[in-house]
Amino acid sequence: IEGTVTRGPMWLPGHSVKMVHEHLYVLVGGNGFETGFSGYTLDQGKTWTQSSSAMELRDVEFVDDLNGIAAGYGSILLTNDGGRTYEHTGVHGDFFTDLSFPTSSIGYACGFTGTLLKTMDGGQTWDRERNGNAIFQQNLKFNAIDFFNETTGVVVGQNGVALLTEDGGRNWKVIENDSDEHFYGVRMMTEQSGIIVGDNGTILLFTIN
Repeated sequence: IEGTVTRGPMWLPGHSVKMVHEHLYVLVGGNGFETGFSGYTLDQGKTWTQSSSAMELRDVEFVDDLNGIAAGYGSILLTNDGGRTYEHTGVHGDFFTDLSFPTSSIGYACGFTGTLLKTMDGGQTWDRERNGNAIFQQNLKFNAIDFFNETTGVVVGQNGVALLTEDGGRNWKVIENDSDEHFYGVRMMTEQSGIIVGDNGTILLFTIN
């Protein structure tokens, strides 16, 4: 296996890259609240066209060849031209760390201070399923989210946090595990099972009873 190192846009950390179609790949990244970027390539990564963002972008998803959603520090953005330009949705109030779109219209976002959002219109508008800034609730920090279909999904985060919903985000229950590691990734393999990964080589296989 051979690889070629190509410096991406802005010389900043890249966090997410997605294939929109066979000729277009879109990349986002950045450093916290200092600066961020988005970029796209039309030649399989040999050259990149870049644009800067005021804040770090952590994830990007596309629902078709033109329309996509980017999430990051304090905002969720929309593109309708294949990642060339972005506009703010007006959503704010958290460091949005991950996105999951089981369909082209229904999607979910999680935030590091515990916010969970849902869209029913491809990211145009968002409803809060959980407010991370609420005073009288458990302080949770989310890093990743994945939905198998419109209703069943898992969100994971710091200190072994793993929550499951089977009703489209209205209610969440704990996936019991004996880990206190930070979880950074989750992938549902079926509607009843999935994989969670985290610090120190943690790999957690879960099954929904």
